[in-house]
Amino acid sequence: MDISFLVGLIFGILTQYSDFYLPYLLPFRPSPGQVRWKLVQYEQLYAGYHKLAVWYFAALIIGLAAAWDFLLRILRALAYPDLSEAGVLLTSTEPRWIIAALVAGYASAIPASQGALLVILTRRYPDYLVYRSMKSGYDKRLFNRIFPALLLCTVTGFVYYLATSYTAFTEDHVEIRRTFRPTLVYGYHDIVEIRGAKGRVTINGKTKKYKKGVYVIEFADGFQWHMWQAGAPNNPCRGYAAVAFAAARSRQAITGPDLQARCK
Repeated sequence: MDISFLVGLIFGILTQYSDFYLPYLLPFRPSPGQVRWKLVQYEQLYAGYHKLAVWYFAALIIGLAAAWDFLLRILRALAYPDLSEAGVLLTSTEPRWIIAALVAGYASAIPASQGALLVILTRRYPDYLVYRSMKSGYDKRLFNRIFPALLLCTVTGFVYYLATSYTAFTEDHVEIRRTFRPTLVYGYHDIVEIRGAKGRVTINGKTKKYKKGVYVIEFADGFQWHMWQAGAPNNPCRGYAAVAFAAARSRQAITGPDLQARCK
């Protein structure tokens, strides 16, 4: 399962079913005198503002996600080496970056929308928070402070992983960047074998089943590379260009089954 799908699924579940678990994590415990009216009276005063806030919040998510996507594209250009003239660069796939931009947009939209409500409601904004807390069952004030910060911290870690995981096949060497692990640099003369494999395959001592197949590059020190080392999901079709480039530079033949049959 691709990590981008998993992150998106978890994020969707957490946001869709927040009313089920947040009352236990952030229970609304009003201080004496904080609740001035019954819920019905709050509804009459602030239900309209909430409907307006929902539409505004949705528009903010779209706009801020687009802004974050633009910023993350700049970050990618700075983080990844430029191999446009010669070489092949394998990085994390586009859906992972889109997920990061969407989550960051959602997290940024919360304080932005609440700031707009504060400007509109001014002194009545605390009453609005009481109304939303009574309606949802959890403390909206704490939610607006904690949840965006947690999301942005999570996105920061995820983006750091994406930006620091790649494999660059340059004209004269292979650079393997791995998050929280030492960078590995090999010359093409260090390559001892390039092979395709299917089914259960052992790579660096770990055995895993590859239904689509996997390309493996083994170096003289015993280290074995495959696409997971580039922070990307294993895809023989996408990885073939890098493998073929390495084979041409190292003058090694690609052995094993033909994994390109399904790509044609």
